[in-house]
Amino acid sequence: GLAGLLGRPSPGALHHPLPGSAEGEGKNAPKSVTLSPHEVGEGGARYERGEGHSPQNPPVMGGRGAILGRGARAVKLYNSGSFFDPAAIPPEDHAVIAQQVKHFERVIVECHTAFLKGKHRERVLAFRDAIAPARLEIAIGLETAHEGVLDRLNKRMTLADFREAAAWLSAENIALRVFILVRPPFLTEEEGLYWACRSLDVAAEAGAGFAALIPVRAGNGAMEALRATGAWEPPTLASVEAALEYGQSLAPERMRVTADLWDISLFATQPGDDERITRIAARNDGKR
Repeated sequence: GLAGLLGRPSPGALHHPLPGSAEGEGKNAPKSVTLSPHEVGEGGARYERGEGHSPQNPPVMGGRGAILGRGARAVKLYNSGSFFDPAAIPPEDHAVIAQQVKHFERVIVECHTAFLKGKHRERVLAFRDAIAPARLEIAIGLETAHEGVLDRLNKRMTLADFREAAAWLSAENIALRVFILVRPPFLTEEEGLYWACRSLDVAAEAGAGFAALIPVRAGNGAMEALRATGAWEPPTLASVEAALEYGQSLAPERMRVTADLWDISLFATQPGDDERITRIAARNDGKR
């Protein structure tokens, strides 16, 4: 799977257990989900599920929940998987979560396309309605528009699956954000940039309102093993900058594009890279 490929969890960009898999079924639900305000450095809370959870003993917001939302317009709900996977977040908890976040303008969750079809759609729509007037936004890890690489990464999602999910979200007035890898394994530097741009095309055509470019990094052993076989090298900052520039030129009035700057200095290996990091950060902030 994709777990750990990027060196840290990233919403929608990692492997998610799917229905019927050994990972997705039979597991105990997590006892807590971290809620963290989007684009705000303060606040945050933890959603606790007590032992013997029942309608008479519901989950509660704890930690720093008293300040959650002060000055924040949106909130991201992270659960290291798919929010609408009933094995990860029990559906009976959705109502309590909704009450805690409905005062935001946007509520952002991550989800694999497998949980945006069939019987799962009813839960998605119920949560969308429960958080009103906040707007639901769902993050999907497209990763790459290269079908062969998607398959080799064991994403268990095709471009057709992504497009189907995106079309349904649009029809239901649910916003879409997308995560795209810059130079995933099995691609050369030139191919990595080409497919990052093609992936941005797919995201824009699907109606995404936000796309994040994530340079694939080492750090957990898996990427180092691939690198030792010649199957992967980190992308250059020149490619990251070029992909960002391309993405921001596509549909700036409809789709915001940024590059992930976490540990970005690890990619600074060429002359001029410090200046590239400065330019990338400026582009992320809307300065051209």
